[in-house]
Amino acid sequence: MISREDFRPVTLLSRDEIAPRIGRSGVKSCEFSFANLVMWGKTFDIRYALYRDHLYFRELDDEEQKYGLLFLADAENEPDAAELREVSDALKNAANPGIFYCVPQEYLDRHRDLGKFFTVSAMGENYDDYLYQVDSLVELRGEKLAKKRNLIRQFLRNYPDAEVREITSSIIGECLALAEKWRSTHPDGDSQEMLQEKAALATLSENFDALDFIGAAVYHQGEMIAFELCSPLSDGIYDEHYEKSLYFAKGAAQFVNRECAKLLQGKAKYLNREQDLGLAGLRQAKRSYMPCEMVTNFSLTPR
Repeated sequence: MISREDFRPVTLLSRDEIAPRIGRSGVKSCEFSFANLVMWGKTFDIRYALYRDHLYFRELDDEEQKYGLLFLADAENEPDAAELREVSDALKNAANPGIFYCVPQEYLDRHRDLGKFFTVSAMGENYDDYLYQVDSLVELRGEKLAKKRNLIRQFLRNYPDAEVREITSSIIGECLALAEKWRSTHPDGDSQEMLQEKAALATLSENFDALDFIGAAVYHQGEMIAFELCSPLSDGIYDEHYEKSLYFAKGAAQFVNRECAKLLQGKAKYLNREQDLGLAGLRQAKRSYMPCEMVTNFSLTPR
């Protein structure tokens, strides 16, 4: 029987045990990105366990101070509904209601008997993942993406000497400096969420090479004015973790997004740009890029 003591912190030392399973699973949710699990591990006390050769996670919701559960849905090797209920019951206590989150539609389709043990609910559009075709982000074809093309042209007119560099560990410190400058000018820059993001980015920089990040940085007159960083999620899918640009550089965000997508060509077919968490501006920005799929995440609440 699984117990709370079986769960261990996710660290770089967990890589060989976790990352290959995630990579071959085809999972689409950004919550399973190994880089995210490491970067946000301390903030949300993310821990993992293998039970009957199935991968489970436990993580803290810092608003409600309760633990939620996740499991890796993999058609080749995944728990059935009865095992999920067993795990839920074993871990359920005052701080852990035994609810599974980020369950994909594909798993629900493969396990029609879930209703015997759980109430199945969509987590809501705030937690949908935005999935894009990498080639579409490079080509920006069609009338609906005309504004993106125009902003890039405007940026290149205003910054004709703009230089694009692939991000390496030698310039990751400049990414942190830009992100801090961006945070300091944001109206919510001192919020808990922003400070947590700052801590996650610091962890990213400390483990840059080990976590297989790839990214593009844009320079103007020797100063970094935009950057974007991604890492592998699963086979054919990368996850975008950060995209920052200085507020005065109109079009820099669209330009760096395209340049980073160019780096991903040949490595990935899709890019997950994560969730909007109900933030109106972020939602509008993500939707304006015309995602090829909105990945709906479901929860399983024990009956």
